[in-house]
Order: sequence, then C-alpha cells, then structure tokens
Amino acid sequence: MKYGIHSLAFKQSMLILIGITLVFGMMFGSYRISIDNQMKAILMKRGTEISEKNLTYIDKIFTDCELVAENATNVLAGKGITDGERFPEALKSLLEYTRERVPQAIAVVLATDPENVGEYMKLARYEDGRINVITGSNYSDKEWFVSTKKAEQPLWQEPFVGDFVDEPIAVFTIPFYLPEKDGVKKFGGVICIDISLEFLRETVSQVKVINSGYSFVLSRNNTVVAHPNEDWVFNKTLQDLTKDDNESMKTLGRDIKLKKTGLLMGKKADGTAACIYHTPMHVKGWTFGVVWPAQKFFEEQHEMKLFFIKLTVAGYLIMLFIVLFISFRVARPLNKMSRVAHDLGKGNFDVKIPRIRGKDEVAQFAQAFNRMRESLVEYIENLKNVTDKNLRMESELNVARDIQLGVLPKNEDEESMRDGRHELSALLEPARGVGGDFYDFFPLDKDHIVLLIADVSGKGVPAALFMMSVRTQLKSLALALHPVDYVFDKANERLTHKNDSNMFVTVWMGVLDLQTGHVEFCCAGHNPPVIRHENGETEFIQSKSGLVMGGMPGIKYKMQSVDLQPGDTIFLYTDGVTESCNVDEKFFGDARLLESLRKSAGEPTKNLCTFVKSRIDGFVGEAPQFDDITMLALKYVGQKEEKKSNMQNFRKEMTVDSKIENIETLTSFVESSLSQFEPTMKAQMQINVAIDELFSNVIHYSGSSKMTLVLEVNQDVLTASLTFIDEGVAYDPLKKDDPDTTLSAEQREVGGLGIFLVKKTMDDVEYKRDGNKNVLKIVKKLV
Repeated sequence: MKYGIHSLAFKQSMLILIGITLVFGMMFGSYRISIDNQMKAILMKRGTEISEKNLTYIDKIFTDCELVAENATNVLAGKGITDGERFPEALKSLLEYTRERVPQAIAVVLATDPENVGEYMKLARYEDGRINVITGSNYSDKEWFVSTKKAEQPLWQEPFVGDFVDEPIAVFTIPFYLPEKDGVKKFGGVICIDISLEFLRETVSQVKVINSGYSFVLSRNNTVVAHPNEDWVFNKTLQDLTKDDNESMKTLGRDIKLKKTGLLMGKKADGTAACIYHTPMHVKGWTFGVVWPAQKFFEEQHEMKLFFIKLTVAGYLIMLFIVLFISFRVARPLNKMSRVAHDLGKGNFDVKIPRIRGKDEVAQFAQAFNRMRESLVEYIENLKNVTDKNLRMESELNVARDIQLGVLPKNEDEESMRDGRHELSALLEPARGVGGDFYDFFPLDKDHIVLLIADVSGKGVPAALFMMSVRTQLKSLALALHPVDYVFDKANERLTHKNDSNMFVTVWMGVLDLQTGHVEFCCAGHNPPVIRHENGETEFIQSKSGLVMGGMPGIKYKMQSVDLQPGDTIFLYTDGVTESCNVDEKFFGDARLLESLRKSAGEPTKNLCTFVKSRIDGFVGEAPQFDDITMLALKYVGQKEEKKSNMQNFRKEMTVDSKIENIETLTSFVESSLSQFEPTMKAQMQINVAIDELFSNVIHYSGSSKMTLVLEVNQDVLTASLTFIDEGVAYDPLKKDDPDTTLSAEQREVGGLGIFLVKKTMDDVEYKRDGNKNVLKIVKKLV
C-alpha cells in the first residue's frame, strides 16, 4: 500500500504540524504586539520630554503677552479715554514695557469702538531699534476687531501678515470697557499685541529629534505655523495634508480637534513611514508635534520577523521529517491489517492474520482482528441456519395472512347481501404479515345487516389469534338475534375470562335497518365513524364510548342509535388511518380524513376505501407503515322514490277517561286496528304491555282526567307508532334511572321496572312537553 496524501500517516503528520503552526503563530503575534507596545511607550516618553522642554519656553512668551495686555486694559477701564494726544506716548511706553517682558513683541495697537467712542486707531511699531506710532483706519470690519468685540473676552487670533507689519505675526486681542455713571460697563475698543512668529521657527529648528526627526506647530485652524519645510508655513493646513486618504493624518486631525495628546504610527503626508507625537499648547487650539522617521524602528522589526520566519521554516522541516518517520513506522502494521480486511471483505475467511509483536494498541488491534475473523466465521454459519428458519417462518406467515384475510368477506355476494338498498366496500392492509385489525359484515334477516370493525392490541401472530376469537364471539352472539349491547356485554365476559396475555380490543358494531336507515350500535373504545351526507358534508357520529373489550369484566355497554338518510354513507375505520405518520412525524389526523371523504363525493362506493388509502399514501410518502389500516364503507340507498310516492300510512285515535278499566278498551282498539297488518304475536304482546304500563303512569302521576292515544302505521316498512297525549302535570318517565336487574326483587327499589321493559322492547321511545300537554311516543316494528 502506497503512502499518499490520503494515508493515516500523512494526515497525522499534517495535524501535528498544524498544531505547531498555531503555537508558533500565537507566539509570534504576542511577540510582535509586545515590541510594538514597547516602541510606542518609548516614543511617547520621548515626545513628552521634547514637548515639555520646548513648550515651557513657548507658552511663557504667550502667557506674558496676555498679562501685559490685561494690565493695559485695566488702566484704560479705570481712567477712560480722556486725552487722545497722549495716546502715542502711552502706546510707546506700553510697547517698551511689553518688549521688556516679551522681546518677540513688535507692535501694540489701540482701536476704539466707532459707536461708543469714535473711530480712533493708533499702532506703535518696533522697527530698526525705534518705535514709531502710526495712525490706522477702516478697522471696524476686520476679523480681529469684530471677533473680539463679539466674544467679549481675550482671543489669540489666527496668525496673519498685517497691514502695517510685513511678516507673520501672532496677535493677542483683548477688549476694554469704559466706566459709566450707572455702573454698566461700555465697550471701549480693542488692544492688540503683535508677536513675531520668527521665534517659533527658531525654536522648532533647534529641537533635536533622533533619526532626522523634527517638530512642528499648528494654529487653531490647523494652519502650519512652524515646520522645517518653509513652503508649508502659512501655505498648508492639516486639511490639505489629509485630503488624499491618508488615514494617519485624518486620525491626527480628529485627535487635535478633541485636544488629545497621542502618538500615531503610520505615514507622513509624503507617504513615508513615521511616528507622530502631538499635544495641545497653552494657546487655545494650537498644537505642538514631533515626527520621527520610523525607518530605523521598522527595520529592526523586519529583521526580527525575518529571523523568526527562517527559524520556523527550519523547525518545520525538521519536525516534518521526525513526524513522518514516526507516523509511517506506526502505520506499517496497520497497512498489513488493511490488506487482510480487504481479503475478508471479499469473503476469504482463510486469510492469515499477521502476527505483530509488542503490547501496544496496534498489537492489541491485530489480536482483536483475529478474534473477530473467528467470530465472523461462526456468525455466518449461524446466520445461514437462522436465514433458513426465517424463510420458512415468512412462508408460514404468508399462508397465515392469506387465511386471515380469507375469512373476512370481500363483498356483499359472499354474504348473499346484495341489495339495491345499500352499497358496500372494505379494505384491510396489515402493517406486518398478519395483524389484529378486522372488519365484518353479515345479514341478520332480509332487512337488517351488521357492520363491525375492531382493532386488537398488539401486532403479529398473537394479535391475529385474538382477533379470530373476538370475531367468532361477536358474530355468533349477533346471529342469535341478541341486541347489540347484550352482544358486547356477553363477549366482554367471555374475552376477559382466562385472558392471561392481558390483550384487549376496540370494537364498533351496529345493526342497520335497511327499511328505515335506523342504526343501533355500541362502541368499546373505538374511533367514532364518519357520516358523509348526500350533499358531500361530513361529520363524526356523536356517541359515548365504553371501555375496551377484554379489559375488565362486568362492564355494561350502552345501546346508542343514529339515523341514516337515503344517500348517506357511513365510514368505519381503525386508528391506523388517522395515525398514519409521514417523515416529519405528523399524523394524517381527523381533519384530513374528513377532507378526503368530502373530496370522494363523486367516487362510487366500491372505490371509496381505495380513494382514502391513496390520500393516506400521498401524505405518508416514503415513511414506513407502523399500524394496520382497515376501512369499511356502506352507502344507505333506501327505498326507491316511486315506492315512497305510492306509500299510504294508516292513522286512528281514541280518547278515554283516565281510569284503570279503560286499559282493556285501549288494548282492544289497538289490536283490532293492527290486525289487518298481521303483526307477529311477540310484537303485539309487547305493544299491549307498553299500553298497560304507559296508561297506568298517566292515571297515577299526571292527574289528567282524559288521555288520547294516536295510532299510526307506516305500511311501507310495517312500523307502528303509538302516541300518548294528556293534559296533566309535566312528567317525563324516561328520566327515571333504570333498575339494577342484577339484584333480587327484595333488594331492588320499588318502581321503574315497567318503563324499563318498555324501553327494552320498543324500537324507539321519546317524550316531549308540548305546551300544557305530555306527549310520549313509542315505535315498534310489526314483523
């Protein structure tokens, strides 16, 4: 095996070198930052020393000038301007006094306010060893006069070349005020002291800065006042130097504006590297700076960096050789093991495992690899045996699945149920070979069919066996013509007996009367069915669910009912439909089921279940099926329209006094009226018992003196309706609790048994209060 860039040895070597690179890089970065900080500290200290040494001298000149000017204004404020002829001499004396304190002063100016005093300007100028006094005019709009009057305080004016002084000067202006009788001061004028800036140039030129450095001075408006380059003095400003995107000079401008002392490492205006120190002066807004060409400092940094880079490269080469040598030496036995693994992958389990000496991880890996080969050979032999068993089991499960699905009816023809009054379809798709879901449908007689759907807990063979037991119990009890609630009660007792596996089943079973669309049903913990009406609207059947079947003995299930209209479809399903899950772990749910049934309105009944299944498949996508999917749909067609239109109903009524002896009168009336319809003996006897019980309730509880009995017969379906109407006190006998028939007659409370028998024997019983009348109606099929 060749050692390439994809080999373990190469990758290990590169990772080690990357780690070394990071370490050296952090060391180099820290070293460089430390050197830069030390150099900045040294330059900052040098700049501070230079500025303190020179600014002390410069600031003293400006300070003395300010003191002289303030003394002069105090004299004027005290005496006022009383003798203009003595001003020339006074100005000469003031200039002589000023030059004694500030030899750089070359002129003193007195200018009065034209409004308050009158226009008067005298200038004492020192020139060629003499002091001359000159008269000036037209000064009231000059910047130095206007700004001082407006500020009402002393100002250092921006340096300029004056009208009477032919060299750059710094002018200190201070206002003076005349005393008034009422104590309010009055602006009198401005006193100016002009200082030659030649001393700044001399001072700056005498500053000694190492590495050919120099110093400079900027005015309040950042005009260059002193600089080694004479062409810049009074011709350049800081704005001129920063207009070419020189970030260093821009930073300098911001610091000066904020009156900060600082040090910049960057470039001068000519683009050469430099260190620039700056600090504010005594004169407001002026700046003193020192510049060092940074070439020497940068050269030292570059030399150190180059040395460090050379050292790093040499170390890399040495480390690369050492790391590669060690890595390849360690990887050699791994390459041998890789070739063995390649042969094993091709099925050559007789390949010899190389013996590697030592106790390190590689030797332990070789020993484990040899044990793995031996275990793999043994595992493959076992796998062959297990595979054969699984194939046999899979074949047997397929047979079991065929048997399980074979016992369930596919269509009405198998149960001899084909009838123009209904249409039916069903679908069952187990999640495994066999499952616990099932459906069933079968006839009780020519007008009644049973619909059944159930979901057994668990999956696989145990669920399938329990499912067969449940189906057998329910069908045998239903075919014995027991009511649905009795079927559920009895089946639950049988399933809970010796239920050591603790399995249970959810069940929904209903009996549909094909003549009326009336469905009597019970529910044991199952999903409520959906009714899709003829207009396409869908809704769940409103019902109360009992406990799952097989979960607990002694449970009593409640009979419930719902009426289907011609064109309605009842759809039964298991939770595998609504709980089908897609790859995002979202359920198909009730809302999508209702929507799917609404959209299936145009589908024939035989395609309804497959249509819903296609909607589930589209929602689930590639996600696997975890639960059985079972559906059963029945469309109630009802009687033909032409038959309904020819149907004739029978109606009679009788009113009697509320007396016991009239029970026989009412019974005879009903028997004679129904005789033409040939009711069964059982139906007639149950109707007679109901008349006896209900008329007795009217006599004993309503207090009405009379009662009317209305008898109606639906000749199409041979169903009799008896309506008992009285004007007694409001009394609903159906609200009375049913007696506990499991108790003996001595243990039960007296009363309620008659109404209980009526509710059990009649097909429907209902009560309402209509105004001041009690109206109780019973319905009974005659055949």
